[in-house]
Amino acid sequence: MGCKMEAVKAENGPSFGSWVRQVFVWLFVGLLLAFFVAYRTPPAYGWAGFGAFIVTILALLGMWKARGTGAKAVMYLIFTAAMGYSINYIAYYYSVEDVINALFITSGIFFGLIILAFVRPDAFRSNSFGAILGFSLLGIIFMELFAWLFGWGSVFSVTNWIVVLIFMGYTLWDTAKLKERYEAGQSPIYSAAAFFLDFINLFIRILIMTRERD
Repeated sequence: MGCKMEAVKAENGPSFGSWVRQVFVWLFVGLLLAFFVAYRTPPAYGWAGFGAFIVTILALLGMWKARGTGAKAVMYLIFTAAMGYSINYIAYYYSVEDVINALFITSGIFFGLIILAFVRPDAFRSNSFGAILGFSLLGIIFMELFAWLFGWGSVFSVTNWIVVLIFMGYTLWDTAKLKERYEAGQSPIYSAAAFFLDFINLFIRILIMTRERD
């Protein structure tokens, strides 16, 4: 196994290496679009922010339901653009230097984890690992919701670290699952969307944490 991307071909499909390249091309396109939208739109306050969240969810669901590659691609682009709009507060509350610094840190962690998971995929691909991550994320969502409702602001300084660890885990898990998803005939757009969520969630929390440290 290891990190070799053998030229295994799905029936009438691309090799595994070619499929993985498509995943990262779509990831790069999605990130570019999200940051472009984030810096070219007015702040997503109130109902606008809530609307962007709903569009993000609907586009993600639409991508999974879409049949053709073109339809999946359109839903993916809507999903990443809506996500970019929902995080556009970074352009108003953080300096360009803060954002670039957080991007460099996030990219280093993200791609380091991907390399690790390609080297040792068996250590991270179990469904139980994915389940642990899912339940942990659900617990953090409820914890942060209660903290927001009751004004427990200090809780977020702890949960930020936990969320970073959870999405580091998701990055390892999503990478280790690539071969399985390829062999199942999944579109590379699905894995690109998973990596997009991993990266954005890591980036936002790292941005907050680096700003708090300063």
